[in-house]
Amino acid sequence: MPDDDDILESYEWELGDEPFQPMPRRSNRGFWMVAGTITLGAVVLMVEIFANRPMVNAISRTENDLRTASRAATLAFADGGSFTPANAEALGAADTARRYVDADHPATSPGMVSVYASGDTWAAASPTAQGTCFYLKRTAGEDTRYLVADGACTGDEALAADQTQW
Repeated sequence: MPDDDDILESYEWELGDEPFQPMPRRSNRGFWMVAGTITLGAVVLMVEIFANRPMVNAISRTENDLRTASRAATLAFADGGSFTPANAEALGAADTARRYVDADHPATSPGMVSVYASGDTWAAASPTAQGTCFYLKRTAGEDTRYLVADGACTGDEALAADQTQW
């Protein structure tokens, strides 16, 4: 049986006289590649969001112009049972924040609405700053119809609106 000195001698021989060597440090290059890619993606996303903000504002303004005109036309229909009184002249007198033109004249700039008003049908068209035209059509007893397209942006063309949303 080994005595204490033999045990200590074996222990020292096993560990040796060299100081403790830590494991070599591994590279964290992979972490930085992933973190850099995610950061770059976030920056590109933020740039896209802020670069397209003016377009979103222009679209919102055009939709608001058409909805405001549509509310006025609905009130005129409720008063007389016809959309005919909700023509460009009458809407222009009631709403000075927008410019209204007849159905055969194009709306050429934001804030301008081309209006078709006749009996049980009312339609309007208004452009965005980028030139895309938004159309809205109301027919008595039916749901409102919408359309987004390029074109002359007239109230007459708004009669083609056939979508349930913009």
